[in-house]
Amino acid sequence: MGALEDLIASHLGEFSAAGGVHLPGTPGYDACLFAACGANYACLHERRAPPLALQPACERDVVLAVLAVAEGRRRGLWPAPGAPPGAPVLTVCGGGHSELCVVHGAVLLHMRRMRDVRVVGAGGPDPAVEIGPGALLGELGERAAAHGLAVPTGVFAGVGVGSVLMGGVGRLARRRGLSVQSILELDVVAADGSVHRLKPTTKSTTTSAPTPSSEDERSLARRSREMWWACRGACPAFGVATRVKLRAFPAAGPVAHGRRLHGPNLAVSAAADRLAATERVARRLPEWQQIDVCVARGRRADEGGRAEQEGGEDGANRTGDGAPRGEGASAPRGEGAGGVAVGVFPCALEGGGFDPADAAEAGFHASDLREARYVDVPYHSMLPEAEEDAASGRAAERSLAAEIPAECKAESESSPGLGGVPSQATPGMFSYVRQWFVDELGASGAALVARLAAEAPTDECLLMLQHAGGAARRGGQGGPPETGEERRHTGEGGGGGDAFGRGDACAFAPKEWETSLVIIALWTDPGAEARAEAERWADGAHEALRPFGRGVYAVDVDPFRRPGAAAEEELELAFGEEGLERLRALKAEVDPEGLFRATLPL
Repeated sequence: MGALEDLIASHLGEFSAAGGVHLPGTPGYDACLFAACGANYACLHERRAPPLALQPACERDVVLAVLAVAEGRRRGLWPAPGAPPGAPVLTVCGGGHSELCVVHGAVLLHMRRMRDVRVVGAGGPDPAVEIGPGALLGELGERAAAHGLAVPTGVFAGVGVGSVLMGGVGRLARRRGLSVQSILELDVVAADGSVHRLKPTTKSTTTSAPTPSSEDERSLARRSREMWWACRGACPAFGVATRVKLRAFPAAGPVAHGRRLHGPNLAVSAAADRLAATERVARRLPEWQQIDVCVARGRRADEGGRAEQEGGEDGANRTGDGAPRGEGASAPRGEGAGGVAVGVFPCALEGGGFDPADAAEAGFHASDLREARYVDVPYHSMLPEAEEDAASGRAAERSLAAEIPAECKAESESSPGLGGVPSQATPGMFSYVRQWFVDELGASGAALVARLAAEAPTDECLLMLQHAGGAARRGGQGGPPETGEERRHTGEGGGGGDAFGRGDACAFAPKEWETSLVIIALWTDPGAEARAEAERWADGAHEALRPFGRGVYAVDVDPFRRPGAAAEEELELAFGEEGLERLRALKAEVDPEGLFRATLPL
C-alpha cells in the first residue's frame, strides 16, 4: 500500500457512501475533475491534476476531508510533484468560475454533492433561503422565485457560493445590499476539524475538534464572534462553509429590464459622453432602479467604416444593426479602429418602468424594456440580436459539457451556460479579471474607460460597470435610511455595526462606492504571448483607473497571477489596513499552518 492509499484508509474510511474519494486514473476522478473545470476553460485546457479528488456529501465528510488533507501535508504528500511555486495543499470548488478552484498538485474538494437549497419561513415576516456549499446562484434564484422571493446575489447563474461568502454584487445590491450583507447564519469547518455554527454576536457556537482544546468558554465565544465577522467577506481563508442561511425578500411581481446597444463603432469621445450621461442618471435613481453598463471595443474595421458619432436612432441601436462580428477568431489588436460599443442595461425592480426623461438621458427607450421574473433577467450581452441568437444556438452545441466523456456526465450536470455570451466558461475562451469599486467616474473617468475599451486586444474584452450604491453602501438590508424599513432585523451586541444599528459589521470592507467596475480580458489564442497581451491590457487598465478606485473585490485577488507585493496590496485594498490586521490575527489562531490559502494569502 502506498503512502496516499494508507492515508485514505486511515483518515477517509468513514467517508459517506454518497460521497466520493477518487485517485487519479479512475473514472470517478475524471468525472469530478471535468465537473470542477466545467466553468473555467483554462483549468480544463491546462489539464490541471490534483493528487486526490474528494466529493463530500455531508458535513461529516467535509470534516474528514479537512483532517485528511492536514495529515497528508504533515506526511509530505502535497503539494504534489509538479505543483506551481507557492501552490496550496487544498482547493475548494463550488461553481468553479475561478481558476483558483483547481490548482495542479493541490487536493481538490469538489462541493457539488452538497447542493441543497431550502426556503424557510416563506409567507412569514422573515423569509430566508438555506443553501449548501455546492449550490449555484441560478439554483438559489429559482428556488426562491418559486416562493415569490429573491435573494441578493451576483448576475452569473453558474457561479457558486464563494461569491456569496466574499461579496455578491448583483441587481438587488442597490435595493437590498450584497449577498454577504444578507447572511443570517453560517456553518464553517475550520482547519482543526472543528465546526463553527456562526450567527450574530453571542449566538454562535463551536463544535470541538476530535482533539478538544483547553480554551475556556469566554475565549471560544470571542473566537466565534471573530469568525462571524471574518467569514462574511473572507470565509475561504478560514474554512469550508457547509451551510449558509440568507435573508430573502419579496419579489412577487415582474421586473422591467432591457438593453440598448450604442454603436457598434462609436468614436471614443461619443462613447465617453454616453457613459458619463448614463452615470449621472444612475446616481440619482431611486434604489429600486439600477443601470449597468458594458463598454467594449467596436467591430472590426473590415466590417464597417469609420468610428461614428452617436446621435438619434442611428447611434443607438438596440438590435445592433451594424454588420455582425462573425464567428472566427478574435480580431488582432488594432482592428477596432478606435471604435467603441456601449451597452446600457436598465432594471426596475418595482413600480414599473423608468421616468421617460431619465431613460432618454441614460440612453434607452421605454420600448427597450421587457417584463420578466427577477430570476429570468438575462446576463449582459454585447452581441447584436441576430448574432446573439446564433451564438445561443452554437452554445448549446459547444458547451464544455460536450467535451466531457460519456462516463463523466453524471457529475457534470451543472455546466453553466450564458446563451452564447462569451465568458470563461465558453469552450476555447481564456479569461483574466481585475476590478475596482468606484464612487464616481465623471467626465474624465468616462473618457478613460472608453479609451481603454478601444485599446482592448480582442473584441470579447470589456469593462463592465455594475451599478449599486444605496443599500450596499449602508451595509445591506434595503429600504432608504429615512424609512427605517427592515429595522426589525437588528442584531445583538456591540462593536461596529452599520446604518441600521445591527452591530454585526463584516470583513467585506469597501463602503463608499456606487459602481463595481470589472475589467474582463477574454481571448481564444492558447499561446503564452496572447495571455501576456491580455493580462497587460487588464493590468494597465486597472492601474490607469487607480485614481477612481475605492477598494477592490476580494473574490478577484489572485495570488498566483499576481504574487508577492501585488497580492499584498490587493488584500489591503479589499479589507483595509485594520481589517487585514484583524484577519491575520484570527488566521494565526484558527489556521496557523495555512491550510486554507488558495484564495486569500493571509
